[in-house]
Amino acid sequence: MSLRTQLILSHTLPLLVLIPVLGVLLLYIIETQVLLDNLAEDLASEASVLATIASQQRAVFLDKGTAEFFARAAGEQYDHNVALFQGDGLEWMVLVGQNAPDPPQPTKAELAALEQGKVQKRIVFSLIPSQEDAEALAPVLNAQQRLVGIVRVTEHVDRLNARLTEMRLLILGATFLALLVAIFIGALLATREAQRLNAVTAAVTQVAEGRAPPTNVQKMPREFRPTFTAVNDLQERLRESEQARKRLLANLVHELGRPLAALQAAIHALQQGAVQDTALRQELLQGMDAQVERLKPLLDNLASLHGELSGAFDLHRAPVDLNEWLPKAMITWRHAAEAKKIYWNEAIAPNLPKVNMDADRMAQVIGNLLSNAIKYTPEGGMVTLSAGQRNHEVWIAVEDNGIGIPPEEQAHIFDPLFRGSLAQSGGTNRFPQGMGLGLAIARDLVIAHGGGIEVESEVGKGSRFVVTLPVS
Repeated sequence: MSLRTQLILSHTLPLLVLIPVLGVLLLYIIETQVLLDNLAEDLASEASVLATIASQQRAVFLDKGTAEFFARAAGEQYDHNVALFQGDGLEWMVLVGQNAPDPPQPTKAELAALEQGKVQKRIVFSLIPSQEDAEALAPVLNAQQRLVGIVRVTEHVDRLNARLTEMRLLILGATFLALLVAIFIGALLATREAQRLNAVTAAVTQVAEGRAPPTNVQKMPREFRPTFTAVNDLQERLRESEQARKRLLANLVHELGRPLAALQAAIHALQQGAVQDTALRQELLQGMDAQVERLKPLLDNLASLHGELSGAFDLHRAPVDLNEWLPKAMITWRHAAEAKKIYWNEAIAPNLPKVNMDADRMAQVIGNLLSNAIKYTPEGGMVTLSAGQRNHEVWIAVEDNGIGIPPEEQAHIFDPLFRGSLAQSGGTNRFPQGMGLGLAIARDLVIAHGGGIEVESEVGKGSRFVVTLPVS
């Protein structure tokens, strides 16, 4: 069964059950509460009129022939059965009854009401429709307002069959028409819902095929808008992921190409006889070793990226005394700065608390920050490594007075594979080399330790990166 058929049934099935039931109930109410009540009211009016006429013709209850003539004439005029009762007190007899030789006697309650001048109505139900009657009893009072006779007007309910049949057909037709309208509306609503669901399916299919989904969600119902928004967000994330993959491949080819090309050139030189020249051979071997050393950070970043994608970093934590660890871990970067003729400054607060961390991983984080600071600070500049304690955390800052980072790029420098544009001063690219993974991996490592990393920078004045770690 298709979704459209199920939606049509869900819209119309309750009505298919409810409308016929309401039709039958309405027919029953009309028959019992409207038609029969109206008939009884008509009979009561006729009986009241006949009782008034009979009270003015005293011979009606004195002469049987007169009574028969009165009843026959009244019955022909109103086309109903007319009977007359005569008696005194509780003893009443049928004086005459047209087409009703033995009509039922009035009850005690009815006699009490009739003696007060009240017209009585009643409907006699029966399992046999032809024996169901509607009747009215009207009192005939004398000058002393004493009950001297009763006029009874009766009609068989089966005489209403023509009107009841017409009413049944009318209600049946209205019910059938309502069902058709319900089915039409249900089909229309189901078709609209199916079209909307098909639109969602088409949007997801477009995303799967690499095409842009519809962006105008305002025409959709409120319940469908979050779905379309989510599909659009998914498409945007997939697009960004595809671009990141392409950048990763391009950067990987670029970063591997240079050291591999240098290694290949050195190997060719050795094969062509450079191996015989001791000095040249040593120079080539040193160059090859330097190229291999350049590959190590790249491989470390790729290994860290793999660890991040697999769900978690493998951290080996232990209590670390920062006052002892920081100077030892950063000594190689101090020599690198001095080799580039950059002033090195340390401002590490004494008596720093121990921090529960992975010393090697955190050395990778601070080393990445120092490497960037040295790389993008010109000769004669300054790189400062500082540390201190604030509340329940320690902070380690790396500051330089290099080219800085443009404000619009500061929010993206921790994104994987992001490489900044040209700086506004110096004409040097802030991130001309590398794969754009160092800062992203540094941030994730710091977060894995339960800390955070922030940056403050101004183009032409330098940058300051601050790493915060919780105290053990």
